[in-house]
Amino acid sequence: MNKLLFSMVFALLLFPMTASAVCTQSGGSIVRVTYWADSAGSTHYIYYRPSSLTNYYYYCTTTDDDFAELASNALNGPTEVNLSGTATTCPTSGSSRNMGICRWIVENP
Repeated sequence: MNKLLFSMVFALLLFPMTASAVCTQSGGSIVRVTYWADSAGSTHYIYYRPSSLTNYYYYCTTTDDDFAELASNALNGPTEVNLSGTATTCPTSGSSRNMGICRWIVENP
């Protein structure tokens, strides 16, 4: 039994599992939702601010109308949101910080 347990632990250490890295922001608010359409298709841009005191914002994009509607429902209100995008890490500089493609949104977590 001990050999089996040791082998399993050793295998996990030798071959670590890869986690999908994402950019997730928590506890802020949606400040803008825009829509862009051209011959290539249409895209919604979701803009997120961690707090009203920050001088920067994060944004992600989606082609899902339902996702954009959910974000619009939380727009500029007392609704707190968590937002996640596909960027491997959250950018830490600049006034406009790209989170990649929107993955999920949680209202009033």
